[in-house]
Amino acid sequence: MLKTIVILSVVALLAKASPSPVGLFEDEITKILQKYLKPFDPVVVPTITDLHITTDHSSILFSATEVALTGLSSVACTKFSPPILTKRTVMALKFGDLDGNTPSYTMKGEFEAAPYEASGVGDLAISGLAFTVDFKTDSYSLSPVSACIQPGSLTVQLSADKILANFEGADEINKDINENADALLEQIEAQINALAPEIEASINALLCKKA
Repeated sequence: MLKTIVILSVVALLAKASPSPVGLFEDEITKILQKYLKPFDPVVVPTITDLHITTDHSSILFSATEVALTGLSSVACTKFSPPILTKRTVMALKFGDLDGNTPSYTMKGEFEAAPYEASGVGDLAISGLAFTVDFKTDSYSLSPVSACIQPGSLTVQLSADKILANFEGADEINKDINENADALLEQIEAQINALAPEIEASINALLCKKA
């Protein structure tokens, strides 16, 4: 997710900086993002190791191999406010249907104060995943293209229309995710925002060209 946010942010900023007599609007940015992401759809992550997932009643370490994510090219830009009149940039993106599946996963830890372990084939389908990236820029220019994000200003907000978990042999976890999707997204959102300095640094390394 961290790499995806960096890629989408950079592409959207570059899209807005592309030559156009009237500027690029959300539908045009959408076309550029979809074209850019098409080669990455699906994208395969070879391994996920000991991803720590916690709630008020569970603490699980999740690992998986050959995780395939499809649906990235279903992205649409629903809002883009560039830092033209102010230093603030807001970009809102929403996906259609995302699906992540793995032929082999493991879960180990505690669920409702009892030891928990499960393994097998796993699938997680998300409909309408949306995230809004909000940050301030120290400087911004179109010629040359440059955007320098103000350290400590970036925040990410997540939401989704529906999440459906189907992990083999983990009925309790599936039920918990399906019934408490908002809490899961809040946790992921918090983890991403904790990595905000890394996201800022990655974008600045690509786009910030201070004199």
